[in-house]
Amino acid sequence: MALKILKSGIADSVQDGGRFGFQNLGINPTGVSDIVAATIANALIGNDTGAAILELHYPASTFQFTENTCIALSGADFCACIDDLPVPLNTPLIVRQNAILKFEKKSSWGCRCYLSAQGGFNVPEWLNSFSTNTNAKAGGFCGRNLKKGDELSIAFSYMSKDPLLLSCKLQADSNSKLKAQIAKHTILPWHTTPENFYRNRNIIRVVIGNEFEWLTSEYQKLIGEMRFKIGIQSNRMGYRLESESLEVTEKKQLLSTSVTHGTIQLLPNGQLIILMADHQTTGGYPRIAHVIAADIPTLAQKNSKEIIQFHFVSIEQAEEIYLKQQKYLNQMAMVCIEKFKER
Repeated sequence: MALKILKSGIADSVQDGGRFGFQNLGINPTGVSDIVAATIANALIGNDTGAAILELHYPASTFQFTENTCIALSGADFCACIDDLPVPLNTPLIVRQNAILKFEKKSSWGCRCYLSAQGGFNVPEWLNSFSTNTNAKAGGFCGRNLKKGDELSIAFSYMSKDPLLLSCKLQADSNSKLKAQIAKHTILPWHTTPENFYRNRNIIRVVIGNEFEWLTSEYQKLIGEMRFKIGIQSNRMGYRLESESLEVTEKKQLLSTSVTHGTIQLLPNGQLIILMADHQTTGGYPRIAHVIAADIPTLAQKNSKEIIQFHFVSIEQAEEIYLKQQKYLNQMAMVCIEKFKER
């Protein structure tokens, strides 16, 4: 074992890049909500970027390490502490056996934090993925969210009784509290800054959907100027948006058709919903637009009650933006993995 849950969080689960190739059977892909943060957390400690990882929501679980373990945190800042001392995001560290990891408070940005462990979490693979599918009650850890008393093993752990003997140095820092951490755990001497992957403004780029023209001409023009508030009922399945009601030219029904992560559907009450990681495989509501792949991580870190606006781009622009983002992310991951191998 490597991790024991001392206190359960609100909705923490084992995830990976997703379960693909089975949507024709009605099995949704699931997977991490924020692929950028998950990729970075895994890469920082030398993992394959698709290794099983924990997706945490605040209030998050409290963990006890039953073995010396190499971990990394990325995504939203939940003010993580190990044995009551703060630890940084986007930086690998080696945690001593019996240390306790807890999260003190949620910062103003982000709603999902990712915890990786070297080797990945050792859970059974279901349909070529480690992701938790709570609807099917399969994948991940027993097909459900984590709860108190669960124990997770990892594929690799540091068996040395004293990780301080490893040839690692604490990065120079004038903060005495950070320096004191060396007595408890070892911060490895590299980190990354993922801010460039997230758009600071509340602008989410989208492409026109198949049923966009069902909107009245007035709302086809206005939708790019409207402000949408993320509703409190939003979750991993979908973000419900609140705004003035959108109108269609005529009431029509759509045969149930394929949907995907980022599809924006128009509900019968004139409100929008954006499908997220746990989305269904088909739907009968009009597909007004689709969030571009490069902006899904930004959207996934939005909290309820935050305001977003849509900016329409062409499919060609969306592809160019995505390829540029992936190139930068892959370069960052490769550098992190090489750093880990060199230490």
